[in-house]
Amino acid sequence: MLEKKIARCNFSWNGPSPLIYPFLPLYIGEKVIVSCSCDDWSYGSSLDNGDRFGIFPNNAVISFNESIPSISNEAIEIIEELTEILKEWWHTVKNTYYHQARMECQDEVLVYMEDLMVMRKKILSGNVPIEELKEMRSELARKIDLGNQWLGLDMLIRDDMGKKMDSDATSVVQVYRAHVDAASRILNDSKPSDMPGVTAFSLLVHALSATVDSKAECEFTLSLYDTSEKKFISENFVFYWSFSTGNLTNRNSKVLFNDLGSKEYPSSLLSMEAHRLLLCIRVARIAPIEQISSTLKKHADLGPPQLWPRQPYAAAVLDLSNVIGNSHSATEHIISLNRDDSLEQLIARASTARTNNSLKTVNGELSAFGRAQLMISTEVLLGSLIQIKKMHPQIFSSNPPFELRRLSFADIISAVLKYQKIGIIDDIRNDLYVTLLQGDLHGGKGSDKNIEVRVTVVDTNGIVENSIVMITADGIRCSTTYQSLVFYHDDKPKWNEAIKVQIPENIDQNIHLRITFHHKKAFDKTKQEKGPFALAFARIMEGATLIRDGLHELLVYKIETGRFDDTDTSYTRLPATRGELKASQSQLRPQTTTFIYGEKNFLTIETVTCSTTLTHNKSLLDILRWKQNRSNLKERLEEISKPKFLAVGEELVKFIPNFCDALFEILDHYSEYDSLIFDNLITLIQLVNEERYKNFRPVLDKYVENFHSTVAFSYVLNYQ
Repeated sequence: MLEKKIARCNFSWNGPSPLIYPFLPLYIGEKVIVSCSCDDWSYGSSLDNGDRFGIFPNNAVISFNESIPSISNEAIEIIEELTEILKEWWHTVKNTYYHQARMECQDEVLVYMEDLMVMRKKILSGNVPIEELKEMRSELARKIDLGNQWLGLDMLIRDDMGKKMDSDATSVVQVYRAHVDAASRILNDSKPSDMPGVTAFSLLVHALSATVDSKAECEFTLSLYDTSEKKFISENFVFYWSFSTGNLTNRNSKVLFNDLGSKEYPSSLLSMEAHRLLLCIRVARIAPIEQISSTLKKHADLGPPQLWPRQPYAAAVLDLSNVIGNSHSATEHIISLNRDDSLEQLIARASTARTNNSLKTVNGELSAFGRAQLMISTEVLLGSLIQIKKMHPQIFSSNPPFELRRLSFADIISAVLKYQKIGIIDDIRNDLYVTLLQGDLHGGKGSDKNIEVRVTVVDTNGIVENSIVMITADGIRCSTTYQSLVFYHDDKPKWNEAIKVQIPENIDQNIHLRITFHHKKAFDKTKQEKGPFALAFARIMEGATLIRDGLHELLVYKIETGRFDDTDTSYTRLPATRGELKASQSQLRPQTTTFIYGEKNFLTIETVTCSTTLTHNKSLLDILRWKQNRSNLKERLEEISKPKFLAVGEELVKFIPNFCDALFEILDHYSEYDSLIFDNLITLIQLVNEERYKNFRPVLDKYVENFHSTVAFSYVLNYQ
């Protein structure tokens, strides 16, 4: 009985053989038909080339099942068409290339072939739902028709569903009309689009290896920096290097920076110079504070590793202009780590550098402290995240990369794609990003010490929330405390560390950031840590309203040694910022028995909130939560209808589905507000028609398409 098998490895026999039968050379992946077997050998032929017969060892081949997993008949039809088209295209490409070195649209055809192979592989997996299968058939028909035109092959006629029509079973008139429609469709597809080439893309970064001259474990942090906005625009990704092995602790240190748009994609050399992205690399050494005395160093007790602080070790930047603009294939980079300059200094120099080559002098090929390098690969993936997952399933199949968000809502198509389901935002997000910028703690006992900042999220009852999020190669960690870098003997540190805080869902009370300052010194097992010597705080949510975005200069309150209690939140009655202190107009020095205001000290932070359910605007918040704010509902509706509300429209467009749902719910309960609700809808329509909010029009269109409230329909129609 004939049996089909596949080669698991290459096989060839070059030496003399006493056998009368020839050997059959095999290449890994080649299919063979086994005619007969005896002991450890088989006789058969190649499935692709039936003229080749011979013997081969049994252990060189394995059985395989050609049956397609349980998929629909429509999927089988698409697979058969894909297989037929790919064979025909490849045969045509080879024949054309045989006669001429270069053919017209060669690159486009090869890209289409790769897309079709990815599509075929995905359908064969059997995991494609019916709706997506219909979309894939439509996309398949478009690419096949255009590819056939490029290669000079016959035009295929199709019905409205994208299926091939049987010309023998179709009238002459229908065939003629189908040909006209197909020719028109191909002509339109081949015209250059008026839309920008790239509206959304992601950047895949894979840390491959690192060379570090350190006797302690090192922490690597990757993030994106925008030189035109002069700020970090992405979350942080953290992975680790082990001193004991000399390698990265996790080989799957892959990250996907999402929500990048046309603003970050260089459309010309001028835009490349004006608007550049930098990949910033910060390296921290996790080690105990060293003893000053060389004698003490020899006999020092290092203490438990969990008490070792993070200390600055090296930094580097990679200009992504050439990476994004020139190549979309995976590219490897060897980046020299600079131990002489801070990350801020490297960013400043890179921002003024004209070309990527000048960054060699920025990072330094060899620092004074020895060679330290990081090897990474980068790849630009075009399209939204949903499109990327469809087109590149192999990236997400096994060991997928960690997906990083932007430190704001995406500016183009990605923002619109957040609205996926009918009337519901599928992507619930309640993130607060706090950047520790700099502080001044000079004077007093904190002077000239190694200062560590610890950040926690605390509610009104003094309970610490598990809200600090860190995305690492080993997984997403949620903790109660973030511990900053420790700068050796610096009482005016500049951290520039971004912290992700996940605001608890359905929270019904005020929460704040508690920031404590601690001395870090060489470990002494006879002495326990005495607690913080100072404290600052910021009100994250007050009365269900979020902290405003931007810079905040926090007041610093000194604490007597050993007097701090974790459950004590009495400091929240004091002013938190310089602005609150001025607004209080109090002549008295703000303090309690425990917390004493340090006039010369301060801490500067920057906050950015990305929330689909929370807002900075009180009027909008009261409408979204109208059931808890019935008393002032009319007043809030009137405020949103006023022209001045258009100035803060950015908050409203984020909540289009929720806002519309709330309005129509109010209409069901308070019909007397129908005119105000109509005015609110007009305000919303005016907003999405503004140029700066044009990307949110599809969100409103989608909501209208799926709108099903017959009661609301009657009210709205009455005002036409």
